[in-house]
Amino acid sequence: MIISPIIFFILGASNTFNIFNIEEELNIKNKIKMKNDAGEEYSALVDTRTFLYAEEIQSAIKNNYIIIGRSIARGYDSLFFKDWADKALNLKRGERQSCETSILNIFNYFGIIGVIIYMSIFWRASYLAITKSKNIFIPIIGIYIAFRWMFAWIEDFSKFDLNYLFLWIFISLCYSPIFRNMTNREYKNWFYTIIR
Repeated sequence: MIISPIIFFILGASNTFNIFNIEEELNIKNKIKMKNDAGEEYSALVDTRTFLYAEEIQSAIKNNYIIIGRSIARGYDSLFFKDWADKALNLKRGERQSCETSILNIFNYFGIIGVIIYMSIFWRASYLAITKSKNIFIPIIGIYIAFRWMFAWIEDFSKFDLNYLFLWIFISLCYSPIFRNMTNREYKNWFYTIIR
């Protein structure tokens, strides 16, 4: 789960295989149909992410912020969302502050260096949880952390809410030697003290 997003990114960037355009890549004949609020049908496997990656990478190349990022104060140049973003922020920059894909936000704010640091946080937390734990609960959290890293390449909004807060609580549990060294019984006893 840690390596697969990077492999799929390289495959997509090299026009070998685009995981987001799975309908075309696998030549699926029986399309899965859904209806929007207006009653119009559309394919459930429609690609809604490739253009976000393209806009973000083109913005980084154009504005020269590939390595260290553009900072939290600036968004990425967006042709698709520029009018909407300018109207919402009452600015004329043509920038979208953030997008639905968490890893693109990390890349926009902190560049490749930030993405590497972000990945190392998730990788180390998963590694410690899965290989260095004495109970069955922390490894499950470690697998969940690895999944959240993978999901960050697909969606996973980067905003301060309970979902994001619990992600970092789980990461801290994986790093904590106290929680990793608890036995199953100690962990259950600790958990019961919380819910009482």
